[in-house]
Amino acid sequence: MKKILLLFLICLAFRAQGQGDFRPSIYFGNLNFYNPALGWESNEESQEISLYFQKKWVDNIVYDKPINVFANYLGSISANNHISIGYVYDSYSFYTRNLIYTGYAKTKEFSSNSRITFGARAAFYIDNINEENISQDVESSIGGSYFSPDLDLGIQYQWKGLILAVSGKNLFKNSVNIEGEPIIQNQREFNTLLSFQFYLGEKFGIAPLVFLSQERSLITDVGLNLNFSKKIDISYLLRIEELRSIITLGTQVGETLHFGIAVDNSSLLGDINTDLFIRGRF
Repeated sequence: MKKILLLFLICLAFRAQGQGDFRPSIYFGNLNFYNPALGWESNEESQEISLYFQKKWVDNIVYDKPINVFANYLGSISANNHISIGYVYDSYSFYTRNLIYTGYAKTKEFSSNSRITFGARAAFYIDNINEENISQDVESSIGGSYFSPDLDLGIQYQWKGLILAVSGKNLFKNSVNIEGEPIIQNQREFNTLLSFQFYLGEKFGIAPLVFLSQERSLITDVGLNLNFSKKIDISYLLRIEELRSIITLGTQVGETLHFGIAVDNSSLLGDINTDLFIRGRF
């Protein structure tokens, strides 16, 4: 009986944590997280390494969540063949989720201004339950590490500055079961991106963006990115369902480094996220 009650408690904890699943707020430069066909801006061979940190702030003395960490590598082994390797760390209370993924993308060019990219990615989730952080006293042991692999697929069409991309994440929706109960489950997610980058003159760029995500519920982000001399970019996004305003600022340092920060706040939920993004491209 005690174990059944504890399993029920853990289910509630995971569902509560799942409502705050890690989502990078700085879309430009991190779209590969949402779609394995996105992230390669040209057909030139290049390498990119990025680090992303996100901290959630909640006005509640009980809430204490470690910083989310996202590390990503994008590389082109030839003009039209690309690879990605990534890692995500997400922890809360007695539960820690580690994601390691590796992906491949293939580009087909129709002309100098038009191309399509297909991407596939294997996702390996390693979830840890730390019994030492569970306050309930139970005789049975459910702690340890659990493994649940999954699959992401994506497609992107690009014509000049127009990008239309669709992806599905965690398509298998695999779960970890304890005594027949699905304690940990990968949430299936479908994403659609529509954006258009155009320039007024040579130094001022504008990119409107619409991003739709369907996981447990629909998330609709609409916004605008402004780029100055390809050195400084500013974005504003509105997450409609949460009345969440997202403001980002990025700057290019030299030829290889890019730094970005973001702050968002929801008028409905009251939480605040702060993000830091560092990218090296060579």
